[in-house]
Amino acid sequence: MIWPTINRLSGNREPVVLSVAVAILHVPARPRFGESGMADWESLEWQTHIQRLAKRHYGPGDYQEIPDTDCGDLGLEGFSRSKGHAYQCYCPQPATLDVDTRYTRYRNKISADIKKFIKNGDRLAEVLGATKICAWVFAVPVLDSRRILAHTSLKEREVREAALPYASPGFCIQVVTDDHFHLEKQQFLGAGALKLTLDVQPPPVGTIDGWASAHTDLTDTLLAKLRRLQPDTGRRNAFGQKLIGSHVAGQNALNGLRKDHPQIFETVDSCKSTREALLAIEASASLASPQDFLSEVLKKFRVDLLEAAPFAAQSAEALVWEAVADWLMRCPLDFSEAS
Repeated sequence: MIWPTINRLSGNREPVVLSVAVAILHVPARPRFGESGMADWESLEWQTHIQRLAKRHYGPGDYQEIPDTDCGDLGLEGFSRSKGHAYQCYCPQPATLDVDTRYTRYRNKISADIKKFIKNGDRLAEVLGATKICAWVFAVPVLDSRRILAHTSLKEREVREAALPYASPGFCIQVVTDDHFHLEKQQFLGAGALKLTLDVQPPPVGTIDGWASAHTDLTDTLLAKLRRLQPDTGRRNAFGQKLIGSHVAGQNALNGLRKDHPQIFETVDSCKSTREALLAIEASASLASPQDFLSEVLKKFRVDLLEAAPFAAQSAEALVWEAVADWLMRCPLDFSEAS
């Protein structure tokens, strides 16, 4: 009988639909690169990010950034002199826009900036010099609609028909994300110049209950250990639910990390295994209270993780709590009876 365990966690009396929980559990969180711990890109942050990647991609003396503080940027963020690639960055807010709204924002932005590209002929010719633009690159955080590609085809024809002296006859528009610069991102990560931020979303209560109902042995082990940590039943059950949520969210993030950045995933996995091997010895030798011992475990693994991999602090914290929840459920981490 599994429902008593679920009721202890959430108070739900009705069975949950396990198929829904499984569908949510298998969706990986996509890593994001940036220097802040926020899940969303800010517009200026996104522009700076793309400019740095482009400079690394094309090399010194090739990519020319166009400042917008003096007379505007003419609808371009920068361009490559040797390749004839021009860049425009765009990051609509908020990041949670639906597909239709995001498409409309992209479409309007492309239309406005291509209009600038055509009308600002004399000023652009002065900036570009001998460079002919063959590709106008629209860099965005998310590309999730093929309709925007159809729109770019229309705008390409407008530029070609205008026969601009600074645009090549084969002028095209590309819509890209920062995945276009995969190698450059890896290089920045390796040098510590970028921080890896995972978009870790707390799972809904129904998902947590569904996971717990499918893993009653792990849930019961967790709750038994938490009795030594938290004597109050209500607070203990709430903490247990949060730990299971941290485990589910952390596993999703790790799945995304394994897919997109396998080397970093292996580093995290090795770091976790090394700390796990020491837990039983440390627990046996510790005279600390359960609360103090848990705080020490969190602190040590947080330090280990930040030294081993280039994570933003918020992402490291999510992985630390995933590990603690995992260790509590699988038994490497336990508390003594005495406080």
